[in-house]
Amino acid sequence: MAADLSALNDGTSEPTGLVIERVGDGDTLKQFSHTAVLGLGLPASTGDAFNELWATAGVGPDLPLRHYLGWLDGKPVATSSLMLGAGVAGIYIVVTVPEARRKGIGTAMTLAACREARALGYRVAVLGATKMGYGVYQKLGFREICKTDYYVWKYDTE
Repeated sequence: MAADLSALNDGTSEPTGLVIERVGDGDTLKQFSHTAVLGLGLPASTGDAFNELWATAGVGPDLPLRHYLGWLDGKPVATSSLMLGAGVAGIYIVVTVPEARRKGIGTAMTLAACREARALGYRVAVLGATKMGYGVYQKLGFREICKTDYYVWKYDTE
């Protein structure tokens, strides 16, 4: 899906009690990683691997990969990431933990990344939508550009 950042439907209000922070240090990146894994339904041990992967890219104000962590009433509940490059803003890892879904948090997390990209002069944002997120992105102004299939190989670890 893709959206013209100047035409986003970004007049929605954030859910009460939601605070979105840009990840700026290793401790917050670890919280981000574990929150993303929880929301994706992956084993908790995967959070350390994700954290290690994202830590190699670093965290900082001028880096092209930026992460956002959403806190609801003091608890980490959502993530989103922004990848800047080639004149396009990629929105990734928009995840909300199961108990916090259907409250507008995913919308707010997507908008946080889109607004930063727009403030930096980017005009277009792209993302891959799951069935769960498709309607959210469509309401924000994203339009389907193409469809792709992907396959996940699952194996027994025993």
